[in-house]
Amino acid sequence: MSYVSYAFRVSTASYWDFVNQIVSALTTAGWSQADMFGQAYGNSTATLTGLPSNGNTVTLDTKVYTFTSAAPSSEGQVLIGASTSATLQNLKDAINHTNVGGGTYVCAAAHPTCNATTLTGGATSTLVVQYNTYNGYLANLCATTKSGGTVFTWTGSTLSGGASPTYVYSSNGESGLEPTGYIWITYDSVNNQLTLKAYQYWNAGAHTGTRQAAASFSGNNLGHSTLTSSGDCIIACDKNILFFSCAWLAAEYNDCLAIGHIPVRLHTALTTTTAQITSGSPVNIPVASSAGFIIGQKIQIVGLSEGCDLTQVTAIPDISHITVASVIRTYASGAFLGLPASTFGVYYPTNAYRWLPCSFISDAGLTVSTPISSAGGANAYDLVPLFQSTAGVGTQAQDQKQLASPIMCLLDGTTDVGMTDTRFMYTAATTFGDGALQNADGSIPTAYAVTAYDGTHLSQASVTWTPGALVGKWVVVVTGNGAGQARIITANTATQVTVSPAFYSTAPDTTSGIKICDYFWRLLPYVFSTGTYTAIQITNTVNIP
Repeated sequence: MSYVSYAFRVSTASYWDFVNQIVSALTTAGWSQADMFGQAYGNSTATLTGLPSNGNTVTLDTKVYTFTSAAPSSEGQVLIGASTSATLQNLKDAINHTNVGGGTYVCAAAHPTCNATTLTGGATSTLVVQYNTYNGYLANLCATTKSGGTVFTWTGSTLSGGASPTYVYSSNGESGLEPTGYIWITYDSVNNQLTLKAYQYWNAGAHTGTRQAAASFSGNNLGHSTLTSSGDCIIACDKNILFFSCAWLAAEYNDCLAIGHIPVRLHTALTTTTAQITSGSPVNIPVASSAGFIIGQKIQIVGLSEGCDLTQVTAIPDISHITVASVIRTYASGAFLGLPASTFGVYYPTNAYRWLPCSFISDAGLTVSTPISSAGGANAYDLVPLFQSTAGVGTQAQDQKQLASPIMCLLDGTTDVGMTDTRFMYTAATTFGDGALQNADGSIPTAYAVTAYDGTHLSQASVTWTPGALVGKWVVVVTGNGAGQARIITANTATQVTVSPAFYSTAPDTTSGIKICDYFWRLLPYVFSTGTYTAIQITNTVNIP
């Protein structure tokens, strides 16, 4: 399992940082980038119609460049050249920190957010400046101003045209045997909004998807809790599921999402066709294996592009064939058969829905059914992984509605317990944001008193540790200042551990107590049903400057 889980805090209210961490996590966990489109660097054109005067300035983002007729001697000074093109060449060198030592500018480093590109000479010369990344939101806020004289102009008061890319990532599950599903991720740089969707099919040439799950996540600073620097964001994924929450300090259901393949199947029989299936009734389907299928069982067919259908097993002639009552359409070789054939979809935590798949088991063709609320209806629990009692959220007849995975158990409507696998768990908790500590050998982590902390080094004096033995373990502040924070140990001496990154502004001190453990879990307030918390095992803390 290629599981990764990030806990981090954003430095700004921009979802761009969040998108980058999602992309990093998906890549690390083994998802494949299926598409990337729509990206554009924010830019502006500087125009020089004559030589600027000594002391005239231009500002790019927050960096000020001052034109000078004498040899540059102070930070940001740029030499006025013999022509407009020579002057802009000096400015270009200053922005990019090229031609170092040429005496045409003084700058300690290249511009931190922008670079200069195309220079066009002549009596009227132009220089194109662009943002360094596809962060359209920040690019289009990047100031381009000037003072003094009329010979220098920018296209506008800020860079413009910046657009962040839309990413599409695909996975066929941890097993490698699931039908491929696609996560669509986009960052709206105009509204500073993050959106994720799930698709069963994706056409990279046309940048379009088919069979989109009925739920998606769409969040911005107005509709949902603001990304905050005072609460951890959580992103956790393997090749089955991506889970995230934007800020666990804000107890809003709408700020989390799970998207992907349900990790554990109750009905484990899943196979693929080994030849084209032609529509008809009945149909003898050649399959990779008929093991686990049962006569009389209703099963789903999900094609590689044709959509899906529901049918029923009428005979199992041998290990390589399954006979079904009917097939409505022709399917190419490689179509999936199972109960269900695909679990790919979205968990969206509202009171009405639970798991919303891209392929309801009762769907036909390319049309995705409209989900019905948990109060009842034909598609209310087609793929919802819920064990339910009469004292719970309602009684559902399970005709053609298959429990896809033991994500959650509901016991008499009072408490929820359960798990998907060893990395994502759902359990009762009393305080959101709590940390859960675990040792590999089952022992209870030992408590230590902090005697000093200087930013990266945390000391105690009660025991003597073996140097280097704690590397890779977690140190968790459990009492006093900084309580609740956790960091990975990167080095240790007999009495001191080094952590990375440093603790947040409320750092541990001599009032603090710590524990050291093998595994660290964060309990989040985002629930699959009333009374539960989501426990996510964290593998890394990410420092966004």
